[in-house]
Amino acid sequence: MSLHPRLAKADDYLAVRNLLWSCREEIPLHASFFEDLTLQWLAEKCRRRWVWKIKVARELAGVMVLRPEAGYSLRSAAFVELRYLAVGGDYRRRGIARALIRHAKARWWQLHALVNDNNDTIKTVLLREQFIQASKPLPGGWMKFKWYRATPAAPASETRKG
Repeated sequence: MSLHPRLAKADDYLAVRNLLWSCREEIPLHASFFEDLTLQWLAEKCRRRWVWKIKVARELAGVMVLRPEAGYSLRSAAFVELRYLAVGGDYRRRGIARALIRHAKARWWQLHALVNDNNDTIKTVLLREQFIQASKPLPGGWMKFKWYRATPAAPASETRKG
């Protein structure tokens, strides 16, 4: 099974919403997520190329919805938030979430994720992908995780003085 993330297309928003909704207990999502405003929001994210997907046998298996730091595009952002990360029940434990995370790690220098404290599965995945827990539990039972790409050390000739 080849796990290659692809950008979601503009018309993928319904499938993305349905997959996210199927994971509503773990994320968690409220009933308001199923309203028209959410569909418009997801359609906009797909059009703006902020949603990555993995399909297995033509079925949507996993999605990652990104959000760049405020005021920036994904291309110019210093950090990107993994807003939603979901894998369909039939495709769990096959490396799909890790493939999506690694895809983001290859493109940005810094990633953030806000995770429900009860979602032990995604916390474990993030820790295995070298994210660090960046906060104590926040109000509402959320925890912040961060990942930073290691920067290469400067050559010795550049660090010496005089």
